[in-house]
Amino acid sequence: MSPDSFKESLAAVDVAAAMERGVKAACEWKKVEAVVDLCPVADGGEGTVDALVTAMGGEVRIDEVSGPLGERVEAKWGLCGDVGVIEMAEAAGLGLVPSELRNPMTTTTYGVGELIECAMKQGVKRIVMGIGGSATNDGGCGMAQALGVAFLGEGGEEIEGVMCGEKLGEVRRVVMPEGGVLGGVRLDVACDVKNVLCGLNGAAMVYGPQKGADVATVKELDTGLGNLGEVMKRDLGVDVRMIAGAGAAGGLGGGAMAMLGGELQSGIDLVLDAVGFAERVKDVDLVLTGEGKMDGQSLEGKVVWGVTQMSRRYGQEGVKVWAGVGCVGAGVENIVGDGKLSGYVVVSEGHEIEWAMAHTAELVEEGIEDVVKGLL
Repeated sequence: MSPDSFKESLAAVDVAAAMERGVKAACEWKKVEAVVDLCPVADGGEGTVDALVTAMGGEVRIDEVSGPLGERVEAKWGLCGDVGVIEMAEAAGLGLVPSELRNPMTTTTYGVGELIECAMKQGVKRIVMGIGGSATNDGGCGMAQALGVAFLGEGGEEIEGVMCGEKLGEVRRVVMPEGGVLGGVRLDVACDVKNVLCGLNGAAMVYGPQKGADVATVKELDTGLGNLGEVMKRDLGVDVRMIAGAGAAGGLGGGAMAMLGGELQSGIDLVLDAVGFAERVKDVDLVLTGEGKMDGQSLEGKVVWGVTQMSRRYGQEGVKVWAGVGCVGAGVENIVGDGKLSGYVVVSEGHEIEWAMAHTAELVEEGIEDVVKGLL
């Protein structure tokens, strides 16, 4: 069982548990036995900390940091020996901002930098940072500012206040702290999208509206990210503007590369490697995965597609891979077929969305029970 979480509904570990109940119910009906391996995963978004802490035998820590609106929030992160695991959404996630207050001009990733600092104080040598689910569009400037990077304006003065989306156009220089930012700590950035920093496929154009930006705001944010990209290229010698994934989390992906020396990686590949999925899948007959919504974007590094591809690569010939999903969207037909996903069940089908989100566990259990019964 290797599902993702169902966003705003059910954590991956609980989805996996519901799947297990469905499998056991089907096996009892058929009077057969099944050995179940629970392996909840994530793609860099919600659930990344839990998945890696479980896989790496670490512990969950809670620290108070700045939230996306500057308020103080309690943020969860993982300490796994000398590896720190962070979800940027814990400090700058869309779920932390009430819908009526969502505005990527004013939200900041400052608390993400504070989370990184918390991990560094524990002496970690590597930080894995998942960057899904952001409420921000500040190019990672707030994060970098919290770690000592200075942003200067037209007159050479430091830009006042915490960096956020509306200040990106003011940046004329980026000044790194003496000795660098992370002091030799390796930063792996778990990313689940391939958007570039700016332009039609950039952070603001694609994701700005869901974070509360209107048409004029999207244009201003996109221009600001373009300006930041040019300044970072000149001052830091790193041009991230057209790198796939640089636009993730409102440009935090690009900012993490240029200012923190981070390396962008496929979030699902990173997590599957950490949980030892290749070894765990090699002798199984059925792989069950899932996510809240499956559509054409799932092909760009989401959990269902990542699990399917690795199951095909490392599993035995003929292994079946089925998904339980909350809903489906355009492009889902490209995910199922020969060498792809064997099939899927939409667990919310026939139910109002609000009711389905409140009863996800039982719907997943019932859906997977029906799938397994049909396969036995």
